[in-house]
Amino acid sequence: MVNKLNFEDKIKQELTTKAGEAEISEEMLFKIINRIENNNEGNRSMLKDKIQKMMMRKWIAASLCIVLIMGGVMFTFSGEVRAATLDVVNTIKTIFVLDKSQGEYKIVEKTSEDVIFTPVCSKTTKLSDEDLSIKMGFEITFPKTLYGEYKFDNKAEAVGINKKVSLETSNQIQSNMFKAIDDEEAMNSLSQYNAYRYIFGTYINNDGNTIFIGVWPLDGPAAGDKSTAIETAVGGAKAFWIEEVYPNYRHIDENGVGQSDLYTKPNGIARKHILSWDVNGVRYHISTYQQLELTMEEAVKIAESFMSVQ
Repeated sequence: MVNKLNFEDKIKQELTTKAGEAEISEEMLFKIINRIENNNEGNRSMLKDKIQKMMMRKWIAASLCIVLIMGGVMFTFSGEVRAATLDVVNTIKTIFVLDKSQGEYKIVEKTSEDVIFTPVCSKTTKLSDEDLSIKMGFEITFPKTLYGEYKFDNKAEAVGINKKVSLETSNQIQSNMFKAIDDEEAMNSLSQYNAYRYIFGTYINNDGNTIFIGVWPLDGPAAGDKSTAIETAVGGAKAFWIEEVYPNYRHIDENGVGQSDLYTKPNGIARKHILSWDVNGVRYHISTYQQLELTMEEAVKIAESFMSVQ
């Protein structure tokens, strides 16, 4: 037997906590309303009407709590609807992402259900260049040194998807993406997401500066937005110096996996450049840690020293 009073207190506590954490957008509120509506039939229409009548933009979070906590409303819900309400509030979360509107970048709030991500999962590898070449289907060599006294440190294998998904879906398939790095069956199971394999090498110079050289087939993603890129060349291949703009997220470790903290508002917007070029059906790019910014000329020389052994 469910203790009604304890259950009511739990609902009130959870809703009050959620309201205090952040201001809920209209988009978020409608998702909550619609999720409850889809999950159960009955007194939800009354809930929906009451919430919508109280929709003032700056007071959405408080209004939601007032409507749900009022005794007259709460005690007309069945236990099933109350459970659904609590579940929805807990599962629909606010995340912070980058948005570009009229040429301007800004940090905006989205829900974890919005389809905006193309995730990549990676891990270091001990496979030889020869084994990696067989696995990838093209020849790849990571030289011991590169221009600028950069020395080889390690290499990694990755699996990414070239189809946008929600954060919820990304979390659901993350384990399978890691498996797909080594398992062909797991890789095939991701075909609906246009999965691709990706490898990269890490190089560090005497000053501790770190660069990454990534390599993947052309059926993988584009390296970035070329609309404002500067065209240059790596050897005889056309190359692009591309500005990347991204949120300056806090880095966290979750279940042993390093990732960006999407739930905390990032500390502004960061910018850096990458160099991208294509040769014989293979895409290459050079990127750096945020604190290091190469010049285009330096990046081209590093790229040419890398391509000299391919």
